[in-house]
Amino acid sequence: MDQFTTILTIGVFAVIAVILISIGFTGASDMPLLAMGIPLLLLMGFAAFYMASIKAVVVTDSAVVVERKVGERSYSLGEIEEVRPITDELNLSLRLFGNGGVFGYMGWFRSSALGTYQANANRRDARILLTFKDGKQLVLSADQSIDLAADIAQRLAGNS
Repeated sequence: MDQFTTILTIGVFAVIAVILISIGFTGASDMPLLAMGIPLLLLMGFAAFYMASIKAVVVTDSAVVVERKVGERSYSLGEIEEVRPITDELNLSLRLFGNGGVFGYMGWFRSSALGTYQANANRRDARILLTFKDGKQLVLSADQSIDLAADIAQRLAGNS
């Protein structure tokens, strides 16, 4: 994760901790559903964000594989039309559905420069855009995004 995402994740965790502590100290024992339910929901959401976060992006001869903490998602190279690094096109993106910073950026977003796109990224400073033949767009991130984009482009050229 980049520095901003790390700070955002720690900040959200701190807010959740304050909520949990305040619920515990307010004497919500007469409302066990509130005292147990809200903290449980917050912790489950936080755990879900962690499990969906990106562990690595791996390029094989036939696919781009996004490895998550739990599970993976594969995108066939045959479906990808173009790959390119992106920088400032996403700065003012609107989150349509998903997670906008806790352990990364996952879900559906919209920007004036790109339109609607899906993101599976854990960095804001090292992103690439995959454009698929059906018009869908996917933003990925990696520590070496330029190398990742070049690797995918080379494999796309070899498959054409």
